[in-house]
Amino acid sequence: MDHAPACRQPSDIVQISFCLPLMRSMICMVIKSLLAGL
Repeated sequence: MDHAPACRQPSDIVQISFCLPLMRSMICMVIKSLLAGL
């Protein structure tokens, strides 16, 4: 049971490192689509 938090931390860091660029690209795509619509 004590190993769960230690194992979750690296996966969270990996998820954050992957999710941040994805979120930025998604936001950029949404902004571009909105600007194109205007």
